[in-house]
Amino acid sequence: MKLFFSRIGVGMLFSVLCGIIMPHTAFGQQENFTLTITPPLFQLTIGPGEFWTSSVKIVNANAYDITVYASAVDFKQYGEEGQEMFMPLFERKAGEPSHALASWLELPSDGTFIKKGESREIPFSLRIPADADPGSHYAAILVGTRPLKEPQNESVIKVSSMVSSLLFARIKGDIRESGFIREFSADHALYERPGATFTLRFKNTGNVHVRPQGDVVVTDMWGNEKGKIFINKETDFGNVLPQTTRKFPLVWDSPDGAASFPSFGRYKAIATLAYGDDARQSGFATTYFWVVPIRLTASIALTIFIVFLLVLWMIKRHVRYALEREMGVRIAQRMKVRTRWGLIVLVGAITLLLVFLIMVGNDASSLWDRAGHALRAFFSGRRMRFP
Repeated sequence: MKLFFSRIGVGMLFSVLCGIIMPHTAFGQQENFTLTITPPLFQLTIGPGEFWTSSVKIVNANAYDITVYASAVDFKQYGEEGQEMFMPLFERKAGEPSHALASWLELPSDGTFIKKGESREIPFSLRIPADADPGSHYAAILVGTRPLKEPQNESVIKVSSMVSSLLFARIKGDIRESGFIREFSADHALYERPGATFTLRFKNTGNVHVRPQGDVVVTDMWGNEKGKIFINKETDFGNVLPQTTRKFPLVWDSPDGAASFPSFGRYKAIATLAYGDDARQSGFATTYFWVVPIRLTASIALTIFIVFLLVLWMIKRHVRYALEREMGVRIAQRMKVRTRWGLIVLVGAITLLLVFLIMVGNDASSLWDRAGHALRAFFSGRRMRFP
């Protein structure tokens, strides 16, 4: 039998019965009540018909004595962000298999008394049936100040304080490790400065849980590496259960994150994931996005336009004086009227430039936000919000 323990610090994975994962320490209804369990996760490989024993350590850091009770519950995953749900054995629906991992766990039926400031070990055993299906099976050991009992007149179980230790068992046999990157995309098609957020979804199509690990490499349009994001590095969590999809939100923050012309261009992000214990497999996915310093680009374009109008006005002024000398005052007067309108347009353009520069200097300008919002939506074609 091959056993892997995952002991992450002294803290633990706290969970209430509804399945929401909370901080490492459980807090009850009593003031300053704390309860800690270790290890938070067991991972083991075991064969059908085999027997295994271990224990969890409960620490009572309170200023009074307590009695705790341990119970085995089914462990399920819902959603795409790794949310867990714990279901007691008596809440199984009709037709659901009765040979889940929680049914194979044996725990003390009596409470465990722990003095203040001390700790106690709660032993448990796991007996795998000879006809157990190969693949991954999951359960959790809940330890709380009240025993889990089937409610008589209530449909909701009330638990004052509970902590949990997860158990991931891999049953030997016909093991299938397979999966693929279902989606990898940038949350926006256009960014104003270097930096982006990505969404990666991994689908597990096998019958055992896998923990995909890898990275995302971001390069600019010249092929220069601009950043790297690590996925599931140095952690024992982040598993993807069989026949489920898990979403990994990723953030790339460039060290030179200020908007500038050198950062302009089309960027490429390549996601590389490896997974599997028996046969290491890998998957790849690529996405693209643009970095366009809109404010800086618009400022320079408007400045060039103003300079063009100024040069054009100077040329017309020179022509008017030349015609005044060669062809008389009548034509010069017509040119003077046209030049006056040109001067009005020039002054108006300079005024717009000054107003624009003021808006550029004020990030909170609602007018500029609306303009940038519309421009980004036009380029992205799918999302009407800022990154």
